[in-house]
Amino acid sequence: MRRKSWWVLLVLVLAIVGALWAGRGWIWNWLLALRGQRPAPSDAAAHDWPDSPAGAAARRWVEAFSEGEDAMRVCLTEILAPESIAQRGIDERLETYRGLRDRFGSLVLVSIDKSEPNELAATLIASDLARHKFIFTVQSEPPHMLISVGRIERGHGGHSVPHN
Repeated sequence: MRRKSWWVLLVLVLAIVGALWAGRGWIWNWLLALRGQRPAPSDAAAHDWPDSPAGAAARRWVEAFSEGEDAMRVCLTEILAPESIAQRGIDERLETYRGLRDRFGSLVLVSIDKSEPNELAATLIASDLARHKFIFTVQSEPPHMLISVGRIERGHGGHSVPHN
């Protein structure tokens, strides 16, 4: 029996090492994020974001989130729609960012749940391996600036609770 458990363990370890060596998927990205690194744009995971206005804005926001406050300030200044900034300024948004960054650490794309040109729903994984659903909405007309980033969290009893 002991010999069989060693074989199972060996196969499991080889499967994990093989997946990491291939450099594909959210596990690899999460490990890079833990080390404070980002996947190179040529990595397979970089291509998981849809080629749409919402996909481009969401990817940029998630990368800035994981890089730190300075990167997030630049990102928000460049991609947020003027009407969104008028409703809630950059400094107020950075205050929210700080709380989320303290709570989540880095964020990495796990899956795209819904993809439309102007709206994207994505599941992101935090540094503690908890999954979180985010919704990114951009303007319907060029230049397709970011209008909002929302989160859907599970509340008591499994009900979804939106956060903007």
